[in-house]
Amino acid sequence: MVPGDADDDHVIAAAVAAGAALIVSGDSDLIAMGSHRGIEIVSATMAVQTLEAAGRT
Repeated sequence: MVPGDADDDHVIAAAVAAGAALIVSGDSDLIAMGSHRGIEIVSATMAVQTLEAAGRT
């Protein structure tokens, strides 16, 4: 699932199983994917920026 780092597949599998809408990670391989099955993958910085822009912090 995760190109270049099969050790990260469990993160994707857990997010899919949980019905997550977002994965926040510092892992460059995950972030490079951008999304998987409609689950957006972002850095912590991007997650905070998104929450701030939405007035949720």
